[in-house]
Amino acid sequence: MEELIADFIGKMGLAVPLALLLAVRAGQMFHQRNSLNMETRVTDLAIDVVKDKIVDLLSILFRIYRDTTPDLNLPTGVNLQDVSERLFFRDEGVQCLNQIYLDLVNQGTHSPHFAQALEYVLSL
Repeated sequence: MEELIADFIGKMGLAVPLALLLAVRAGQMFHQRNSLNMETRVTDLAIDVVKDKIVDLLSILFRIYRDTTPDLNLPTGVNLQDVSERLFFRDEGVQCLNQIYLDLVNQGTHSPHFAQALEYVLSL
């Protein structure tokens, strides 16, 4: 009988630390999954913001180009969001999109990205 009790206590002694270890591991995995999920959300938000800024800036640059180029006939009803999606938003990296935005800011209508968008719009 004493052997049965000793065996039971021995097994329970191993079960308690094992249960604690499993609880700690589960907590770590939950925290890590939430951290990765939050990182993904922040990255997606940053990408969406940069995309919106590119579209807004292209809209401004097209107005400037239209106002300063008298013999230019741009097609009406062009959706710059669609143009940007087709030309620039294939690479979803924040750094790449930010570089496109900075290029448009720094070079304006002389930017190769603006020239690419203009060429695409004129081909419609």
